[in-house]
Parts: sequence; C-alpha cells; structure tokens
Amino acid sequence: MKKIAAVLALSASTLGLSAGASFADYTLNILHFNDWHSRIEGNNKYESTCSAEEETKGECIGGAGRLITAIAQERKKLEGQN
Repeated sequence: MKKIAAVLALSASTLGLSAGASFADYTLNILHFNDWHSRIEGNNKYESTCSAEEETKGECIGGAGRLITAIAQERKKLEGQN
C-alpha cells in the first residue's frame, strides 16, 4: 500500500512539473526539410540534374541553393519573433 501511495505521489508531482513547463512567452518556429538523398543540385521533372537550359527556363526544383534561399526568406520573415 505504501508503494502505491509513493508511486501516486511521484506521478502527481511529475504531472505538476510538466504542466507548468508547457507555458512559454515565445513562439518556436521550426524549419524542417526531408528526403535530401544527395540531391545537392537542382532536379528536373525526371529527377535528373538540371541542364543550363532548364535552369534558365525555371523548370528546376530543389537543390541546396533553393533550400538556403527558402531558409533565409523564412528567417527574415520571422525576424524578432524567435
């Protein structure tokens, strides 16, 4: 019986501590990217490396350059919020 009371008391105190930690006076913005798979260069619609012609036509997607640009844009948009 004493063991159950101790477990209940510990559970209640843990719940009390975690409930207070959930309140914050800031907003956390998380930028996440997935499926990198060695695609540092931009890809075309066939998932091949873009040619210079495709690049000038704006037919390429992904790549490190576009990722860095997107991150910089979000950071600028959220400046002072994080």
